Amino acid sequence: MKVKLFAHLQTEAGCGEIELSPAGKITADELWQMLDGKIPGITRHKNSTRVAKNYVYTTLDETFSDADEIALIPPVSGG
Repeated sequence: MKVKLFAHLQTEAGCGEIELSPAGKITADELWQMLDGKIPGITRHKNSTRVAKNYVYTTLDETFSDADEIALIPPVSGG
């Protein structure tokens, strides 16, 4: 599973993309737990970050598999 990171999440991780290998389908909470194993403390952004699966924003009850491409999109501002 490819997880793309944007904005300050990318800065915090030191990279724009992380590979995860879940054994099967996982929940959003399990996704965040796996990410926290690779990027300690990232879960503090969970409540303010939108998650997209295969280019579509997801809901909290979404499940994810190894074939999915995930994007973590934190709030951004522009002007």
